[in-house]
Amino acid sequence: MIEVNKIYGESCLDTMSRMGMKSVDYIITSPPYNFGKDNIHQLDSKYAGYTDNLSQEDYYLWQEKVIQEMLRVTKYHVFYNIQMISGNKIVLFKLIGRFAENIKELIIWDKLSGEPAMLPGVLNSVYELIIVFSNDNPDKRVFSDVSWRGTVDNTIRNKKNFNNKIANYAVMPIDLPRRILQSWSKENDLIYDPFLGTGTTAIACIKEHRNWIGSEKYDYEIAEKRIKPYIQQKTLF
Repeated sequence: MIEVNKIYGESCLDTMSRMGMKSVDYIITSPPYNFGKDNIHQLDSKYAGYTDNLSQEDYYLWQEKVIQEMLRVTKYHVFYNIQMISGNKIVLFKLIGRFAENIKELIIWDKLSGEPAMLPGVLNSVYELIIVFSNDNPDKRVFSDVSWRGTVDNTIRNKKNFNNKIANYAVMPIDLPRRILQSWSKENDLIYDPFLGTGTTAIACIKEHRNWIGSEKYDYEIAEKRIKPYIQQKTLF
């Protein structure tokens, strides 16, 4: 039994194993990027307590299984935000090939500026990918679950949170999931985030009057602390 508006302090694979087919409307998530053993931005890790240095093979097998499960439990689309780095570059292209028939669209998150690369010969990373895995005729670019026409771009321009760090996490800007929710979902839809992190997707859902479920295996108490004021505020109105 899965309760809504709740964080599950466990692996997302454990949570999804208890979910039925097409039991959530949408998924919005950003998995660990697999920065690697030589990551010079350890304080910018997405998940404190998580060792973000899997082998390429292990990272691929893990994310393949996660994407398969996300597609199983989702009615419409999975918005999968990831930045290409050395630790996931090969895996990312392999996953795009593996799930080519399930990819409906690629959205570019333009962060407007990038932190200067610390190694010589490396381009500054000013964008991240949002891969839209879909159960809605993924061979077509038409989204059947929306009513907009000519008003939504496949590029989202939103500055990254360079200075808004919580307990050494790199926090996703809340406007990113909010814009996805506003464009694709409806009030009271159920949104799932398998890698909830500090709870940004849940907060976006509360602000947009959506139900949510989150899984976070590492330090999920931080997400609970961040979400609590928004839940309390919601009950006042």
